[in-house]
Amino acid sequence: NVPTSIQDAVLARAAKLSPEARQVLDLVSVIPGEAELTLIGSILSPAREHMTECSRQGLLRLRESGVSFHHELTRRAIESVLNTEDRRRLNQLVLIDLAGRADPARLVHHAHEADDVDSIIEYAPRAARAAMAIESHREAAAHFRLLEPFLDRISDNDRAAILEDWARTEYYLISSESAEILARAIALHRSTGDDVALAGALTLAVRVNEIHGRPELAEAASQEAITILESHPVRAELAAAVSHRAWLMKMRGDRSRAVEIAERAIELAEETGDEPSLINALITKVHVAFRSGNPAGFRVLEEARSRAERAGFPFEETLALLNMAEVAAEHRDLERAGELSQQARDAAASYEIRINEDAASAHYAKVLDWRGDWTAAEDTAT
Repeated sequence: NVPTSIQDAVLARAAKLSPEARQVLDLVSVIPGEAELTLIGSILSPAREHMTECSRQGLLRLRESGVSFHHELTRRAIESVLNTEDRRRLNQLVLIDLAGRADPARLVHHAHEADDVDSIIEYAPRAARAAMAIESHREAAAHFRLLEPFLDRISDNDRAAILEDWARTEYYLISSESAEILARAIALHRSTGDDVALAGALTLAVRVNEIHGRPELAEAASQEAITILESHPVRAELAAAVSHRAWLMKMRGDRSRAVEIAERAIELAEETGDEPSLINALITKVHVAFRSGNPAGFRVLEEARSRAERAGFPFEETLALLNMAEVAAEHRDLERAGELSQQARDAAASYEIRINEDAASAHYAKVLDWRGDWTAAEDTAT
């Protein structure tokens, strides 16, 4: 909210502007941050003299690269008195001018403000996936949520892919909605008859359902994914499904089956060149082996972490760190376990992978408890 005294002062200065300068002020108010001079000039040509007029009133700051308000409160004061129609119109003008040459997230912002549903449908998936690519999962989720009311206007195949990406993002953020969103994607894949895409969504559903306390659904998804993919020539999707199966056996406490299935997943991953599945299977196999007393396991986990980091797979990188912390704790190397727990937590936080960040924090609380640092353990657990 803008304090009344500030708003009155801003509007008093704005009232002294010519109509053309006030148009510049209104336009800049709907553009977050700094507005390019070329953009303002393209929409309100000629505009330079009117921008100067706004600057003389102490409302806008002119630079070589662009124009902006002297303070965010000034921008909000001007924007707050725009009527709905003008706000939509101005955002639409910006959207049209920037189309095809601006960052998708910026286009989504103006499409939303302009109530331009077609543009939201066009740009929101791009913006969400661009955010996912740089590990900005909160931003990605925001774009997907903005798109949700209009999903029925998108083709079934594209909608299924969008829902699957959205579910993965919500899973990383530990949202309970991830399972329901993924279930919608799976239903769409079934309706389109794309069984390979269906198997991929089912593979993701193994982790999503298991983590959210739905073991029966996780088991069914795992079995169906593998059954589907075994009817096709060997491909990376099968390596992923088998790798997730091995992880599921580890979660069930069936060590021998976990190792056996992980070894098959490693072979499939090597054959198909599927690095993430190879790393996941290695983590599962080595964790189980190390818990059984194989001292070489820790070195292999470190290699899995390094491979994930080099290849740019943050989920697998932080998962490897977490597993390293767990096996160190099980062998009562509490100093190393504490360091690795914090390293896993901080890395996962930097990648916005809350599912691994929280798991690492919980594990660190356990290590603190074992060390007798009960106050810190309670604070961390809380």
